[in-house]
Amino acid sequence: MKSFRLSGVEGTAIANLVSFGFNMVTSVIAARLLGPQGRGELAAMQNLAMFTLTFGTFGIPTAAAYYAGKDPKRANITFSTAQIMLLLLAFPVYILMYALAPELLSSQDTYVIQGARIFLLRVFIHFAGGLPYFMLRGLGRMAVWNGIRVQFSVLWLMVFVIGFFSGQISSLFVAYGYLVAILIHNITWMIAMFLTVRGSYKPDLSLTPSLFRYGLPSMLSSVPRELNLRIDQLLMAAFLPSETLGYYVVAVAWGSLLSPVMNAFAQTAFPHLAALHHEQAQSDLLQKILRRSVLVGSLLISVFVVGAPVVIPAVYGNAFKASIAAAMVLVVAGFISNLNDILEESFRGLGKPKWPMVAQITGLISTILLLFLLLPRYGLLGAALASIASYTFVFFVFVVLLKRETGLSFAVAFVPTSKDVRELYQYLVGRFPKRLSRPIPKSRE
Repeated sequence: MKSFRLSGVEGTAIANLVSFGFNMVTSVIAARLLGPQGRGELAAMQNLAMFTLTFGTFGIPTAAAYYAGKDPKRANITFSTAQIMLLLLAFPVYILMYALAPELLSSQDTYVIQGARIFLLRVFIHFAGGLPYFMLRGLGRMAVWNGIRVQFSVLWLMVFVIGFFSGQISSLFVAYGYLVAILIHNITWMIAMFLTVRGSYKPDLSLTPSLFRYGLPSMLSSVPRELNLRIDQLLMAAFLPSETLGYYVVAVAWGSLLSPVMNAFAQTAFPHLAALHHEQAQSDLLQKILRRSVLVGSLLISVFVVGAPVVIPAVYGNAFKASIAAAMVLVVAGFISNLNDILEESFRGLGKPKWPMVAQITGLISTILLLFLLLPRYGLLGAALASIASYTFVFFVFVVLLKRETGLSFAVAFVPTSKDVRELYQYLVGRFPKRLSRPIPKSRE
């Protein structure tokens, strides 16, 4: 059996699977303990802050990661400069969203709105301590990065364990527990940063224009992307009861089952492509990443679509049967969304952050139009159908941009070859030699 490397795609996928496993257990416990209404209340409190983190940083963490990968010797200087910029942004971003919370959550109870305002403290925790997450990935320190990521999933699960045994479980208790968990997690990131990257952390303000030039297009692509992912839940929180949002959150959780494996391709694409300086090497690597992600994702889709009607009621409870149809649609939507994430990270690794912005903005427009058309008529299923249509539109925009910038056609970039199938099979044989020992014959490409 081949040796396991926490720093490679495989190690990233394993870390994703471990984290996702904890998160799925937590998701089930949350649904069981809070019920549809309580789960919807928790989502309403969290979504506002989570979206705020996307636009409020102005893309500075992603820019810092990119420049650190390009010039690792100045990573400490890049880090300190970006950290000062983030701290200066935290206060106005928090004040703005605090004021908007009642309007954005107008259909929710008063205590949910107050909980969402308190949860906005996540802004300060993230701006002050979240930068190492991006920096260490940009530097390619994937072993450290993967190791630390798992910690939060454990802490998040512990919030529910403590709440259950203390008899204090509620949407508010869980939201506040999340803040404590993420604070501990970010302290760990900071310690890892200072232990991993040595030297003087004196800032260089001359880097500020470069960080903004790279960061703003990244932010302008991340905001539409996050809106594409969250606007359905944001609109539900604004116009529909918490119970409906609770059903949809479970459907979204099921639709994200492909993410642990698919995200590994996106998370490793950025640092690996950024580290290469020759276009042909970047093109070869990009083709391999895209084709293999399509192959692996396609194999997983059918399993989760077929399993949804049986597993969701058995695991989450009969109270969540209303989530099944939307969950089946969101499995396919999740696959397409993950492909878009891989393409977005790939364009950033190639030093072209503006094209993800173009793709995601066009997708956002389609998402908003589709949601207003389908959500009132079809409820949960309408939101899911809007998602799959919008993600597909974004994907085809990416395909056009990929051809324009790299010359790679759809067939070359996304259709797995027999070689890709053989390599996946041989990889599985290497991992499970006793179960998969018969080789498959070679065929012409």
